[in-house]
Amino acid sequence: MIHLPRILSGFPILLSLLPVASALAELTPDNSLGTERSVVVPLNQLDEQIDGGAIRGANLFHSFLEFNVGGGRGVYFANPTGIENILSRVTGTNPSQILGRLGVLGDANLFLLNPNGIFFGEDATLDINGSFLATTADAIELGSQGFFSATEPQTSNLLSVEPGALFFNQVANQLGTIVNAGNLAVEPGENLTLVGGIISNTGQLRTSGGQVSLAAVSAESLVKLGKAGQLLSIFPSYPAQSTTPNTPESDSILTAGDTQGELIESDTSVSGEVGTVRVSGIIDASNPEIGQVGGTVQVLGNKVGLFESAHLNASGDGGGGTVLIGGNYQGQGELPHATATYVSPKVTINADALNTGDGGLIVVWADESTRAYGTLSAQGGTQTGNGGLIETSGLTFLDVSGIKVDATAPNGLNGTWLIDPRNIIIQNTATANGTFSGTNPNVFTPGADNAVVNTQDIETQLNVGTNVTITTGSTGTQEGNITVADSITKTAGGVATLSLEAANDIIVNSGVEITSNSDALNLLLTADSDNVGGGDVVITNGEIEANSGEITILADAILLEETTIASDTIGSRDGGAITLKAANSLSLLNNSQITSNTSNNRNGGQIEVTASSILLENNSDINSGTEDGSTGNAGQITITADSLVATNGSGAGTNTNGSGDGGQLNITVAGLLSIQDSSGFGSDTFSDGDAGEITINAGRFLAQQQSGAGTNTRGRGNAGRITVNAQELFLQESGFGSDTFSDGNAGIITINADRVFMDRSGMGTNTEGAGNAGIITINAQEILLQDSEFASNARGNSTGNAGEIILNASSSLTIDNDKIGTSSQGEGNAGNITITTQNLLLNQAEITAESEQAGGGEITINANDIRLRNNSLISSSVFDGTGGGGTITIDSSTFLALEDSDILANADQGAGGNITINSQAFLANLFTSGQAFAVGSNTGNFDQFRGNGRVDISAISQNPNTDLTGTITIPDSSFLQHQLSLLAENFINSDQAIADSCLSHSNLEQGSFTVTGTGGLPPTPDNAFSSQYRLNGVKPIRERTGTVGSSNTLVQHSTTIPSWQLGDPVIEAQGMIATADGRILLGRDPQLTAMVSAEDLICHQNL
Repeated sequence: MIHLPRILSGFPILLSLLPVASALAELTPDNSLGTERSVVVPLNQLDEQIDGGAIRGANLFHSFLEFNVGGGRGVYFANPTGIENILSRVTGTNPSQILGRLGVLGDANLFLLNPNGIFFGEDATLDINGSFLATTADAIELGSQGFFSATEPQTSNLLSVEPGALFFNQVANQLGTIVNAGNLAVEPGENLTLVGGIISNTGQLRTSGGQVSLAAVSAESLVKLGKAGQLLSIFPSYPAQSTTPNTPESDSILTAGDTQGELIESDTSVSGEVGTVRVSGIIDASNPEIGQVGGTVQVLGNKVGLFESAHLNASGDGGGGTVLIGGNYQGQGELPHATATYVSPKVTINADALNTGDGGLIVVWADESTRAYGTLSAQGGTQTGNGGLIETSGLTFLDVSGIKVDATAPNGLNGTWLIDPRNIIIQNTATANGTFSGTNPNVFTPGADNAVVNTQDIETQLNVGTNVTITTGSTGTQEGNITVADSITKTAGGVATLSLEAANDIIVNSGVEITSNSDALNLLLTADSDNVGGGDVVITNGEIEANSGEITILADAILLEETTIASDTIGSRDGGAITLKAANSLSLLNNSQITSNTSNNRNGGQIEVTASSILLENNSDINSGTEDGSTGNAGQITITADSLVATNGSGAGTNTNGSGDGGQLNITVAGLLSIQDSSGFGSDTFSDGDAGEITINAGRFLAQQQSGAGTNTRGRGNAGRITVNAQELFLQESGFGSDTFSDGNAGIITINADRVFMDRSGMGTNTEGAGNAGIITINAQEILLQDSEFASNARGNSTGNAGEIILNASSSLTIDNDKIGTSSQGEGNAGNITITTQNLLLNQAEITAESEQAGGGEITINANDIRLRNNSLISSSVFDGTGGGGTITIDSSTFLALEDSDILANADQGAGGNITINSQAFLANLFTSGQAFAVGSNTGNFDQFRGNGRVDISAISQNPNTDLTGTITIPDSSFLQHQLSLLAENFINSDQAIADSCLSHSNLEQGSFTVTGTGGLPPTPDNAFSSQYRLNGVKPIRERTGTVGSSNTLVQHSTTIPSWQLGDPVIEAQGMIATADGRILLGRDPQLTAMVSAEDLICHQNL
């Protein structure tokens, strides 16, 4: 017995598919073709071959009374030479049942025509090299004159023309159902087409890169075909539709009522309605071949449903293909339009580019009702390519809740999800082209384009506590914008929510306000509600005041110009949270503000701003605070971006004017964070509350033109901490600071960066009251200061201590015309300075921990290489009072103190500090004055140590009690044999070093000669080299043997060059010659002549 899919239960046509098993194997030709009738020839016990038929050109026609393929059996059509299309019809009254293998013994395309129905069982397969078309049409058109009819075989006109169309004329009075439960596949690039009155696919349909088409058509329809049975267009004639649209309430044909996503029908009498397509299996036209594009999948009918875990795939290695469900893009073209389309939540549809190329096209369309809940993907290639296009449209009703859409591109532009919305304007005119739902929330949905919502209608609902939602819908033909043209004010009632949901942009016109003066108003602005991208929120010269309500703005881009967005505390409510999220850019321009404040015992709301790029320009800021007399805490501010730029007095900050604490300011920027023109970030307290902390994480942090970050206290509260984590920190005429002007302590400044560069900039923590200055800590690989300063000061009349400065540079710390200093001008002590680095260079720079009257701070330096140049200074001195000089400890491998650079730990009436230098190589000298000057007790002005032309190391006290003099410990350098000497500018006399030869006067360009090593250069060319290596006398040159072009071989002379020995004849000199360097040479005439010729040749050839 055949088990039919549950999805087809109740189909009257399928009841005829249940005769006895013996009937399933019937393969009976008819006599309609006369002498050209089909002939069935057994091939073996299981397979049969069909011969005969009527040949017309490239077409071969077969005609059967019954056509079935039994289970486990195979039926093959013979493919005579030259035949391209095999057309087979069934003229009987029974449907065909293909339970085994159907094939062609060649490359021809196969057309199977049975108006009674065709059923492919679970074991059904195809063995076909060409394309395959199965249809329940009445006839196949052959050009303009011919046709091949199954219902009127006697009137057929068989021609050699390519099959061009399918006719459905309802003569057979059948429902014409095609069911596939098997695994039907054709060769790559071929077409697989099922066209009938009702189509159901629970099995698999496959063609790699080809076209798979399922089309359910009505009676009296014409289906146009292309080459090889490719479905081109359909001209259906469906029954007249009801005037009631197929909404979820009225659509009884396609609904997802059960958990399996199967078809549930309220009326079984319509279960066999012509024009219905149901798919719960697999349709695969993907193409994984390298560089190839995916194929095409078409599922078309009056009512189309994809159920259960159906999978439709048209992906390709080199680009996505096309999947059309219910119609073509925006309903264009000649393909039929579904009136109702359903996609189950478990369905997946893919038209992805797997490797390269663009994503494909996916369309889910219905003229009335579309409900798409599955997963749709048209991604761009993983290597290159853009995302594809996904359209979900229902002209009367569209529901895409829970749908998962992906048209992204890892290495290209993201694609588009298209939903067809309408435009709405909110203004003081009558509501038009849309209606409210009358529920809570009261949802306005446009019924036509250019809908109007009256502001008073909105206010009336809000004033009674009813939430209002304005949505652009998804069934129009416009962009889907919402424009707020007139102000909206909530004046009564409890908490209410106003939601504006636009498929595209939300525009708030200039001068428009959205406010509440009675309880909280929650406001939600969602642009790009369809997630296609491109939806913006634009507010110009406007105001949004939520009165402690929550404000949320979601868009692709957000632009605020001369606009304030605020949600302050009222009554017993905390300030409302403000959230702005932009997928692309967020801009605050021209005095725009985002603010949340508290004026009572409630807390201010949190502010969260997220965007790819953020621009704050012309005195625009993001801030939270507490007002005078309040006890609540200010809200936290969180800013997250890929890049952030603040210019011309813009920034972000938190403050407290009451007993509550200021909020934290957290900024995270993956790329560049740039603040310019007096812009920055701050956290202040003016009362008892503590200021909030500032934490900045950035890839690259650039502060220019009096910009920076600061946290201060002017009350009993403490200033906040500043923490910066960045790969690179660059300050130009800018800085970070934390000051206390009262009893509270200044904050701590901590910088963690790979590289810190400061140009005419500073970092400081100061106290002018009883509070202590904060600690400055810098952790970096490289620190470079140029005309800049690190400072922690206790200023005049203060009683607090200066803060500590800690610098850790794993590679180098360069201080050029700069100062690192802690100082106390009041009663407090100077802070300590600790420096740890590999290389420390001070050039006309200072490291000081000095005090006017209290104790000097300690200075500790650990480095591999330390160099003090050009009047640099390390000092921990006290200039007045009884405070003692601080301790200076320096540990290094190499320490050079040159050019009037000093190390001082002096004191006025207190004890001098201790100076300890632990260095393997310590050189402190001035070239013109000799040895460094280590000073003991030496009363007088401390200025004597500066600018005196020598290196001073001093730890004296001006108190007559010599016991107060500090201790100086420096390395023993007595092993050095000589003093450092200053080399003359002309260290080598070139006139003596270069021979006065004619060669030196040549017109040829002169070269250079560099001597390195320990051998040195003789004073004149006539002096011998001073070298540790001996030079042997002149030796004979080895000569080469062999012929030209051969591989020469080095050999030694077979005989030695003769030298004069005692007993040899004496050859007397016949003349003399003077050389250029004044030497006299004796020789015979040939020798003297050769010398003169050689000299002339060398000296005159380049004159």
